[in-house]
Amino acid sequence: MTVEEMDYKGKWERSAEDMMNRMPSFMKETVKKKVEQEALRRGMARITSDLLNDIKSSMMRGSPRHSEREERGISDFYALTDKEPILAGFKKRSKTPHAGMGSMAPVEDSSRIWDDFSRQIDSEKVRALYIHIPFCLARCKFCGFYHSKTNKEAISAYVDELLREMDMVADSTYASSTPFNAVYFGGGTPTDIAAADLKRIMTHLQSRWNLANDCEITLEGRLHGFDDDKMAVCLDQGVNRFSFGIQSFNTRIRRSMGRIEKKEFLLKRLDEILKTNGANVSIDLIYGFPEQSNEIWLDDLKSAVESGVDSASIYRLKPMPDSPIQELVKQGRLAPPASMDVQAEQFGLSNDFFRSMNARRAGVTHWAFTNRERCVYNSISAYGGSILPVGCGAGGNLGKYSVMQRMSLKEYSGYIEKGLKPLGSMIAEKKQNRALTMLNGELHLNLGINLIEHSRRTGEVGLNETFAPLLEQWDEAGMVSYNREIGLVRLTDAGVFHAPQIQQNLLDYYEWKKGGEE
Repeated sequence: MTVEEMDYKGKWERSAEDMMNRMPSFMKETVKKKVEQEALRRGMARITSDLLNDIKSSMMRGSPRHSEREERGISDFYALTDKEPILAGFKKRSKTPHAGMGSMAPVEDSSRIWDDFSRQIDSEKVRALYIHIPFCLARCKFCGFYHSKTNKEAISAYVDELLREMDMVADSTYASSTPFNAVYFGGGTPTDIAAADLKRIMTHLQSRWNLANDCEITLEGRLHGFDDDKMAVCLDQGVNRFSFGIQSFNTRIRRSMGRIEKKEFLLKRLDEILKTNGANVSIDLIYGFPEQSNEIWLDDLKSAVESGVDSASIYRLKPMPDSPIQELVKQGRLAPPASMDVQAEQFGLSNDFFRSMNARRAGVTHWAFTNRERCVYNSISAYGGSILPVGCGAGGNLGKYSVMQRMSLKEYSGYIEKGLKPLGSMIAEKKQNRALTMLNGELHLNLGINLIEHSRRTGEVGLNETFAPLLEQWDEAGMVSYNREIGLVRLTDAGVFHAPQIQQNLLDYYEWKKGGEE
C-alpha cells in the first residue's frame, strides 16, 4: 500500500488546527490530505505548526518538495477512452472546484504585504473590485461556503466595519490609480442587507472609488427578501446587474435543498424586477440534484428563457466536503445526487435547448439570451486579472498573487479595529505564468484558442509544440478538436463538460514538462 492510500492515525496539535481553520472551507480537505501524507512520509505521530510552515514555504516557492516528486509520464494527463468521451473523463482527476486553485498559505504579516501593494500603481488595464457579504438566511444543503446566519444587527455592525475597510483602501495608490471596470457584491447573500445599509455602501462606492463610466456593478443574492426598497436603492446608486441564485424553479427540489420560495413567487418577482428595465438580470441553475429528473431539468431551462432574464449560468452539482447533502444521503434522509451518466445527459439537454433558442454561449457555464449581458467581471476573473478584495472572506488577485481575506468575523473585526487590511492567506506566484492563466481564460470564455497566436501575443514561446502531444491524444479521445498545423484548439461538448479538469491538466502538464520529466 502506498502512502497516498493510507490513513493518518496521529493527532493534530492545536496550533496546527488553528492554522488549518484559517483555510477556506472548500480547500480544507485537499490541504488536510497533503499535510497528513507528508506526516506519514516523515513518520510523525503529531502534526505540528512547524510541519505546516514547512509545507507553506514549499508552496510559496512554487515548486513541489523533492520527497513528493512523482515519476510520472505523459499518460497521467491523458483522457480515458474506455467509454464515450463525456462519460470517460480523465485518468488524473482534480478535487478542487476551479482550475488553478491550489493550497493557500497563511499570511504572517498582512500589514506589510498590503503596505507594499497599496503604494503600487496597478498596471492592469481592466480590473475589478470584489466586496464580500458573509451572511445567509439559511444554509442550502449543497453549499460548502456557509459562514454566518443573517441577523439584522450583526449585518449592520459588519457594514460599519466594511465601510472602514473601504475607507482605508479607497485612497491608496493601488485602488485609485486606474478605474475599476467591474464591482461585484458576492457572498453569502448580499441581498440580505437592509436597504439603509445597502445605500450606505453604494453611496461610499460612488463617491470615493474610481469607477469607469461603463462600470458593471453586480449584486448577487436571492429573490427572497429582495424587496422594492432594496431594488430602488440599488438602481438609484448605479447597480446595473443582478445575479440571483435560483438553482431550480421546481418547488419540491428547492425545498429539499433548503430553499423556501415557490416557483410561482420566483417567476412573479423576476417579472417585477425585469419590468423596471433598470438592470441586466442573470440567474444560476444547477443540474444533478437528487430526484431532479430530465423533465424537471428541462422545465427549469424553459422557465429561465420564458422568464425574460438576460442570461443564465448552468452548473453541475458537485457536493463539497463541508456541505450537508453528503451527510443527509448517508443518513438515508435524501436520495443520492444524479450519477455521472444522468448529469451528462442533462448537460446535453442544456446545450440542445439553449442552441434551439439561439442563445449565445458566453463561456463554459454561461448562456446569454440578450445583448445586455457583457460578462465584464466574469472575464476579468477568468483571465486571472486584477481583483481587489474587500470584506470578511473576500478573495481576489493582487499582482501575481491570489489572496483571501480573514474568514472569521472576529478576526476580521480585530484587523479593522487596528486599521489593518485583513489579508488571511495567499497563493504565491506559481510556475504557470500569466500566459497559462490567460490560455485557460480563453478556453473558459471562448471554448477555444489559437496557441501559435497566443504565444506571439504573450511572449510565451512554443506553447503549440509543448502541448501538441497531449492535445493530439485529447483529440483522439474526443475532448478537443486540434489542428496542430495552425495551433487551433476547440473544446468539444465533452470537453466543455470536463473543462475544469482539462484546464487543470494543462497547468499541471506544463509544470511537469518544464520540470524536465520525460
